[in-house]
Amino acid sequence: MESQSKSISDNQVIADILSTSTLHNHIVVLILTERLVRNVG
Repeated sequence: MESQSKSISDNQVIADILSTSTLHNHIVVLILTERLVRNVG
């Protein structure tokens, strides 16, 4: 019982990290795109 709840919390941590890094990558792409548009324009 103990180990099962631990594994669930581990999965939650991994899911949080994945969603955070996905959001971070999205922001980086937006910033890079904005810079490219400025340089071209």
